[in-house]
Amino acid sequence: GADREAAESFLRDSFDGWLAWHRWLASVRDPDNVGLIEIHHGWESGFDNSPRWDGPYARILPGPVPAFTRRDTLQVADTSERPDDAEYTKYLWLVQQLASVSYDDKAIQEMVDFRVRDVFFSAIMAAASDVLAGLAGEIGRSSDAEELQGYARRFRDGVASTIDPGTGLARDYDVLAREWISTETVSGFALLVAGGDDRMLAAQRNILVGPDWMGHPGLRFPLPPSASPSSAAFRPRTYWRGPVWPFLNLLLGWASHRDGQNELHETLRSASLLQLADLKFGEYYEPFTGEPLGSLNQAWTAAAALEWIGGGTDRGPR
Repeated sequence: GADREAAESFLRDSFDGWLAWHRWLASVRDPDNVGLIEIHHGWESGFDNSPRWDGPYARILPGPVPAFTRRDTLQVADTSERPDDAEYTKYLWLVQQLASVSYDDKAIQEMVDFRVRDVFFSAIMAAASDVLAGLAGEIGRSSDAEELQGYARRFRDGVASTIDPGTGLARDYDVLAREWISTETVSGFALLVAGGDDRMLAAQRNILVGPDWMGHPGLRFPLPPSASPSSAAFRPRTYWRGPVWPFLNLLLGWASHRDGQNELHETLRSASLLQLADLKFGEYYEPFTGEPLGSLNQAWTAAAALEWIGGGTDRGPR
């Protein structure tokens, strides 16, 4: 029909841009060809103040940073939900470092105070490469599809290589400290997004539904908090240190459907719709009370609800 024709036209017009983005990530942000995307600021991960970055940020001694006014705190009733000024000073110091070399990645790698191989970003790269490869095949770009399938394999293998044998969770890698970053955060389930070995995926799913995560007895809804309630770093109201994020539930739901895990998919779907039934569409949610936090009427939270209602996870996030 007309909708499909419009979608195919958009895909043909935009495909080269998507492919260029994947090529750039694979070449510039994985310079060592290990299947892990390197980031130079916690903001690049989307997990701004996650416990994942506590170690790397603790080692940063910022130079002079111009006075700044926080606008993000105007959007919340409780400012403890947000990173504090000391954290923001480090964030802005990194931005200054990046800007000082005009965001040239090779120069950045020589001087920036934050270099981390981000396992969750890498998992999304693997999943997205698979999806884009499928789309490439639909429009007759077979050689590009093969290239993208290669990226998918490379980053799936990269994610699998990070699994902590003690916890079963995926880990980030601190390039400057030359050490693994082991934290109990939702990014530890990166393998579920990337896909891979059936036994490893089953082990991760068992952890996800267990008592430290979705099965924790204190949760209002059986949805994964951004940090485990069993972790010492857990703070239930503070941004990426404990609250539940609706779009992450959608991503995990899509991945579970892709892998034929219908029971997990339905658990995530039904719990997500119950969480969002207040129609507040919070940026994130307090895991024990279900209270919407951050700014309300968030478009991407509403979009997640529409995807769940409309069966979007059967196709993949749009």
